[in-house]
Amino acid sequence: MKAKDMMPLLTAWARRQRELTKQMDALYAITGNSNGPLFLAVWGVWNEYTSLLSRWIGDYDDRLTWFEAENRMGLEGLEAATDGGKPRKVRTLHQLARLISERKS
Repeated sequence: MKAKDMMPLLTAWARRQRELTKQMDALYAITGNSNGPLFLAVWGVWNEYTSLLSRWIGDYDDRLTWFEAENRMGLEGLEAATDGGKPRKVRTLHQLARLISERKS
């Protein structure tokens, strides 16, 4: 999938991630337990959604999961490369989309 075609999907995904994290943080503040069944169920569904979206857009290297978990939605500014290319910082959804779209099958 072309990077420009990914952008509406990635934008919606990132918006939902922010909303979900905000609500789950609020729930944690009340319960003090982030390992309860509700947390596990909600984050399990989120992880499946992320995995399915990855496959849909052609992200066969699990860059969405990397961008969210390790790169903290771009806040870390970590570097990544595709197919032996030069590593570059990935801070935005546009940069992420370009990285995913440049992968050679």
